[in-house]
Amino acid sequence: MKYIKILGVLLFIYILSLLDYSLVYESIINLNLMFLSLYTLTFFLFFMIKVYRWHIVQNYFSKSLSFKENYWVFLETIYLSYITPGKIGDIARIWIMKKHFNIEKKDTLIAYIYDRIQDLFFLIACALFSVLFIIEIEVSKYLYGVLCLFLILYIAKNKVLNLFKNKFSIIENVRTDFNFEIRIFIINFASFFFYFLQVYFLAKAMNLNIEYSFIIALASISSIATLIPISISGLGVREGVFIYLLSTINVSKEDAVLLSLLDNVVFIALFIIGLHLFSKLFIRFNNK
Repeated sequence: MKYIKILGVLLFIYILSLLDYSLVYESIINLNLMFLSLYTLTFFLFFMIKVYRWHIVQNYFSKSLSFKENYWVFLETIYLSYITPGKIGDIARIWIMKKHFNIEKKDTLIAYIYDRIQDLFFLIACALFSVLFIIEIEVSKYLYGVLCLFLILYIAKNKVLNLFKNKFSIIENVRTDFNFEIRIFIINFASFFFYFLQVYFLAKAMNLNIEYSFIIALASISSIATLIPISISGLGVREGVFIYLLSTINVSKEDAVLLSLLDNVVFIALFIIGLHLFSKLFIRFNNK
């Protein structure tokens, strides 16, 4: 178990060995700048909605902070996750909130758990929906029951959480009211709409004709697959899923791997690091 994450790295190396790099280079130099600009815009909108959700969730479970304060905490921790080994940024959020705003670590942890649950729920829901109704693969009829059960469990999650509160005391504090859930659901819907749209625009920038509905399947299923603990940040696993799913609509493995790496590694790192540096310079300029 100690070295299990090497499997993903080995898979990634194997996938890279299969590629024709002349085709990869051709796809890169032929990127459509208009669609690449739209990709950047939707990426930014997705990021800001994620910040807004953190702002709402953090203020619900803990001490009220301004949007600007929550923006800086969110950006700083996401930035740390891309410049440090092991992506410790999210964990550092607990100490940053304590240090700068004197917020108890437990309160930040509760907000963080709830915030991450939202991503997990939407990705699982989208992945199940995709397998059933979007991608053309044979699935068991029991999967329909799994989807229904999953939705029921989420709707009644406060009652489900009550079953575990004696064993995990922190769960008692994760419960929310109905109005708050509706608000978060709307924010999640907007967030994932732009998340899938950014991948759609990147595919268009690469001159790939992929329907938006298929992008939902591709992004959600690959994100769920990366949760399997056999790799580092999903490397190799995500590319394998991209190759498999995109092969069903005749997209080459070179374009599949490039789409995965550009969106999930290259551009996201450039965006977060660039936004962090720009924000720092903006604050410094305004303070002069």
